[in-house]
Amino acid sequence: MRTKLLTELLIGDDEPDDRLTTADGASAIIKMADGTRMTVRPNSELVLQQYQFKENAPDNSMLMQLVRGGFRAVTGLISKSSPNAARVQTNTATIGIRGTEYGASLGDPGLAVT
Repeated sequence: MRTKLLTELLIGDDEPDDRLTTADGASAIIKMADGTRMTVRPNSELVLQQYQFKENAPDNSMLMQLVRGGFRAVTGLISKSSPNAARVQTNTATIGIRGTEYGASLGDPGLAVT
């Protein structure tokens, strides 16, 4: 796990379980190598448990865990080329991503997917 503030995160390097936490009033915009774009909302925590992407590779995959808060995303090549390769886990459900724009948030009363 990284412990310093980063302005650019290199996904797929030798650091497992990269964790992104946003504070009250703060948000983060992420662009991944496959073209996935995410906006992480304030007071959120997201863990990138697995990310493997090489253009035209058959085994590309992405697994994220939403611990708290929420995000909006536009999917990239991983979910567009292999419908079962991108997933988001929460404490209540696993969301399979099928190549689209989507959002997820954890709060009261639970998980909301849009």
